[in-house]
Amino acid sequence: MGNAVINRLFLFFVTVLILLAGRITSGLLLIIALLLLFFKIVILPVISYLLKGKDKQNLYVRPSNELFYALSLIILYLLFYQKPIYLITGWGIMGFGNFFTETIFSSRNRFFSHYPKVKRILTVLTFSVAGVIGTGFLLTFIHPRIFLDQPLIFWWIIIIPAAIIAGIFREIDGLIHPYFITGIVAGLITWLTAEIILHGSFFLPVNIWPGGGIVVIFVVLSYLSGKIDLTGSIAGGLIALGLFLGGGWGSLGLLFIFFVTGTFVSSWKKEEKKALKLEQENEGKRSINNALSNGGIAGLSGFLAWIFPQHETVFLPMLAASLAAAASDTFSSELGNVYGKTYRNILTFRKDERGKDGVISLEGSLLGLLGSGIIAMIYGLWFGLYAQAIVIFVAGYSGNLMDSFLGATLQKHGYMNNDTVNVGCTLLAALVAYWGLSF
Repeated sequence: MGNAVINRLFLFFVTVLILLAGRITSGLLLIIALLLLFFKIVILPVISYLLKGKDKQNLYVRPSNELFYALSLIILYLLFYQKPIYLITGWGIMGFGNFFTETIFSSRNRFFSHYPKVKRILTVLTFSVAGVIGTGFLLTFIHPRIFLDQPLIFWWIIIIPAAIIAGIFREIDGLIHPYFITGIVAGLITWLTAEIILHGSFFLPVNIWPGGGIVVIFVVLSYLSGKIDLTGSIAGGLIALGLFLGGGWGSLGLLFIFFVTGTFVSSWKKEEKKALKLEQENEGKRSINNALSNGGIAGLSGFLAWIFPQHETVFLPMLAASLAAAASDTFSSELGNVYGKTYRNILTFRKDERGKDGVISLEGSLLGLLGSGIIAMIYGLWFGLYAQAIVIFVAGYSGNLMDSFLGATLQKHGYMNNDTVNVGCTLLAALVAYWGLSF
């Protein structure tokens, strides 16, 4: 067993002991995560700098399992400190699932290199089983006061879909790091599943048939247009359905405007982009990845507004903000690469190459404001909520800036790809809208 596995094993079971000894004090988890993060970011680089010739390169914080482990714990705490059951399930699935998956498969890469699909299936299965059994075992030792008045068997059932979905996310390329993404996804899915079961409300709007018909027509026409492939059209249809169920014709109209304007700016001066090698992959034809990365957060917000109508005033602005961010990013990248004069890195503001990740221009930034403004303006006019429209406008452009920041950092170093950056862009916009309307 290598040193890396031994280190993970030690870290993992130290945290288990802290949980059991404290009968779950979520604050202890936060303290150990902050100490680990401080050690990894500050103490370890300084020690390396002093012991290895005072080379500034040694001050660079190198990503590792421990770093992302700590970051995941901190985010889980910030999300669920008031309901630690979700913190524990997210952390447990992440810890047990990743540890046993890596221990089993790390020494068998040569064998599975010939069967990559088989390996993906087996790793998802191993992660899910280890996550469920380990977390369920851990929950039997936790004080029942954190169970939200539900029996232990309820949480055993709830963590099954959470572990499976987290395991699937673990195998998606470009999602930063398995220790980071799996814990957050598992915690969120556990929370969402429990909320749907305990507080969800399902009803079909009276105009479901004409609305559903429009969604079907939208799927067919988008596919026939040649701008998006079949799986992308189906994914877009599901997103459109979520928007309609949650926000009616207004939300569906926002998606239609985004699709039309996005297609237009992507096709604008196509030959010029092609000559500059700036045209999107597959000649700009959209796929399921494009549909989900740009519209997935909006579709999820729509479904949540439908399931939890009492929180509709929260989810609908989040829906619109995520679309505003996607529109802002599309306008900035597609038109900024055509009309930009000077291109600069968003982190250093030094001149840089057009089209590179994290590179912006004044013209592209202004066009991004236009993209966000179009979605925000239509939202305000349709729903008559002009103050919310201003928040949506700001949130949408904030998402665009986040897209450039992630491109210059995590995407540049291979921890994210264009699709996952787009998810981060739209997710941040939705959260900014939520925070903005909370004050």
